[in-house]
Amino acid sequence: MARTTTQINVSIEVYKLIEQNRHSFEDTHDDILKRLLKIPVSRERAPIQGELNLGCGVSVPFGTLFRKEYKRKEYIAEAKEGGIWVNGRIYPTLNQATNAVSNSNQNAWLFWEVKRPQDSKWIPIDDLRVKITSLSTEDLADFPED
Repeated sequence: MARTTTQINVSIEVYKLIEQNRHSFEDTHDDILKRLLKIPVSRERAPIQGELNLGCGVSVPFGTLFRKEYKRKEYIAEAKEGGIWVNGRIYPTLNQATNAVSNSNQNAWLFWEVKRPQDSKWIPIDDLRVKITSLSTEDLADFPED
């Protein structure tokens, strides 16, 4: 059976209500409305594939979660195609997602913890970056001179 979609316009109050009833990042608006209207929700989903380039040589698979407690509120974001999903919006870069949460200019690498689908625990996202400062002078000797 082919699935068709139709765009509907809703007020901001209705949109907020829909988002408040989101159980997970995998919930679509259709899933949420079906749940609220007591219509059975199909759980057949294709596996999430692809990855998001965060810069500094770091890419994370779609489905990677980001977490931050900021001003006594916990924020959870997710890497998806097109960027970082946080608070019902998608941001093309980690910096933009960070600035949206903090409403200021923060260092995104020091702001978030990350949990990739293969991870069992949260780690600082900064731990994923390769740090040039961690190279010793012996390591640098391996690089050819110009």
